[in-house]
Amino acid sequence: MTDENRWGDMAPVPSGSAPGYDRTTTKPVRRIALYKRGILMGHVWSDGENAAGFDAAEPTEENARETGRAISYVWRVHALAHQRGEPASVVLEARFYEPLYEVRPA
Repeated sequence: MTDENRWGDMAPVPSGSAPGYDRTTTKPVRRIALYKRGILMGHVWSDGENAAGFDAAEPTEENARETGRAISYVWRVHALAHQRGEPASVVLEARFYEPLYEVRPA
């Protein structure tokens, strides 16, 4: 397997927002924290209406691959929710992330 293909369909994507949801808001946001085996992967956030995103935790040498997978997974959750016409608040629901990730209040 070459380096270009080692991620397969779980290729990392940049932190931020999935296509469709706004990346900024002037409204207050709510956050949830995503953990994998006790290690923080990052925070999902939403203003409850039109803006949502993911602030990935700084990857370490030990968890860089898992952090990249979390970024890709969250991006897909956001993209699919937006495609279904769901408000940005839906991305804060634990059902989209558990049991793959542990969801905690941020």
